[in-house]
Amino acid sequence: MAKEKFLYPFSQCITNQSPCVSHGSEDFIVIYAVEDHDISYHEDSIIFGYLNAAERLIQSLYSRDHAGNKPHAGDDRISLPLLHLYSHALELSLKSTITTISNHATICQRINNIQDTIEKTLSSHSLGALVDALIKIIPNDKNNQHFFKEFEAIAEFIKEFDQYGVDSISTRYILQKRKQQKHEIYKKQSFLIPRNMHENVKTILYSLADYIEGSHLWLCQNGDFSQKKIDELNSVLSTMKKYEEIFSNYKRDHDKYPYDVDSHHIIIWDEKTLNSCRKQNKLAIDLINKISTLDNNEIAQLVLGLNFADGINSWKLKSIKKICIEENIDTIERYALSYREATKILCDHIDYLKRYLLT
Repeated sequence: MAKEKFLYPFSQCITNQSPCVSHGSEDFIVIYAVEDHDISYHEDSIIFGYLNAAERLIQSLYSRDHAGNKPHAGDDRISLPLLHLYSHALELSLKSTITTISNHATICQRINNIQDTIEKTLSSHSLGALVDALIKIIPNDKNNQHFFKEFEAIAEFIKEFDQYGVDSISTRYILQKRKQQKHEIYKKQSFLIPRNMHENVKTILYSLADYIEGSHLWLCQNGDFSQKKIDELNSVLSTMKKYEEIFSNYKRDHDKYPYDVDSHHIIIWDEKTLNSCRKQNKLAIDLINKISTLDNNEIAQLVLGLNFADGINSWKLKSIKKICIEENIDTIERYALSYREATKILCDHIDYLKRYLLT
């Protein structure tokens, strides 16, 4: 007689082998292995994973159940799980921000260094304590390149969240561990407005992520807030303006440019398209010939300047000079159409560095 099943074997719940192989099942989700160099990326995935899980819970809250019933205020089964997900996401995001900024403080004098207390700070689950730590670190001077414009509003909201008694401990246990008293959130009835709470937490998480991934940190780390870097970029800008005429006549129309379908078909282009192609090829050849007459330093400066078309970068001129001239010329031809855009971004970036130049 077959034994009645009480539980699935553990290996059919979580396993290191793909269920497709071992059990013929496609009903699974993946827990990725984390390489050492990918830790920060996966920490972000965990933070926003909590946010995504909360969003799915809210979607279920506003959906009819199997019996077709609408949700009602008394349906409190997901209120604490929701707050638990939000508090976890906020806690991890605050700790990630504290770690990143405090590490940067070891090389930057414009951020307060709290290395002597950071271990104790990061062991806390209190959102209020974590915000207090960030208040000590993040500069409140608008003339500091590391000023965080939205942080005042973020800190105020999280402190209210904390005063309400919500954190990753109170959403799991009714009684406080040592005092054997109820956590603050359980002392009186409350009403959660899920969509508003979700929107606020989402905004905070993305704002904190944008702050620690912002250019102000890596530019500072690379020493770009210096007169030496500003002088280098001014020289690059001067070279770009010097050869503006070379780029002003360069045009390319991709829509009219012939292309191959595959090796089995012969395409016969009309004369107008072919003439357009010949003209564009001639413009490209003329551009390359003119650039080829420049010295290696000017070519490298044009490469550095034109790459600003992709956004702010911290490329080093001496590194570009080590690249073979032919490759640098190809880069210039490839970015030639973005000359005006790159020049504008470079000008704005120089003004930005001047504004926060360390004196």
